[in-house]
Order: sequence, then structure tokens, then C-alpha cells
Amino acid sequence: MALKATGARHLGSSNLPPGVFENRFDSLTKIFLTSIPVNTKTVGAITAKAPDVTAFNAVAAGIMASTDLAAAMGGSPVRDSEAESYSAQLKCHDPTGEIYYVTFTSDAVRITSYQDDAIRATVETWADTVAALG
Repeated sequence: MALKATGARHLGSSNLPPGVFENRFDSLTKIFLTSIPVNTKTVGAITAKAPDVTAFNAVAAGIMASTDLAAAMGGSPVRDSEAESYSAQLKCHDPTGEIYYVTFTSDAVRITSYQDDAIRATVETWADTVAALG
């Protein structure tokens, strides 16, 4: 299942059931700088972390557009989209009083800190209704 940039900020608050709150969101990109002019040798790498998808894209675009950075590193920037990662975590308060977490990453969904298996079924049923997860 492809979940890139999915999670609390992409699902939107209106899609979250009562008792579910955004807990955290992280995104990480890596920009490689390759040698000029042949673009075959990696001369450096920059890793950037951002608090949300909008900031993530702005940071990556800023790094890619920085001629000063490219000149200082002696290379031209290449964004490695395959190396990018995303993570969003929801904190969920079940009506029974149990608190658990649902974490979305670039390639997985995890449910943690739950005891009652009915919670897993509830999360799976909810996830089936969210088109962004399909």
C-alpha cells in the first residue's frame, strides 16, 4: 500500500473520528549533490526534516534552487524521492477509555498500545473508508 505523505495532515481533521487527534508529523528528505559536469560522483548530501508537507516541499525546493549551496559543495542537486520518508501519528481515545496510537509511515500503518483486539478491527474498518489510504 502506498502511503507517501498520507497521515493526519493529508487525511484532514474532518476525516478523523471523535476522540482522534494529530499527535505528530515528520518528513525527511535527502538531496544529493553530484559532481559538475558529469553528474556521476556524489560530492555531498543534505538531509532536511520538516514539520508538515507544505514545509517539507518548500525546504526541498529551497535546497534544490540554492546556487550558493551548489557552488559551495561543488555539485548540482538531485532530489532522491525514493529515499524520502514520512510519518504521521494519531493519538486515539477509545470510548472504553483505552488510549492507543495509529502511525502512518511511507510504507506501513501500525497500531500500538492497544489491548482490546476490537480496537484493531475498528481502525481497519475506519481505514477502509478513507480513500487516501487505498
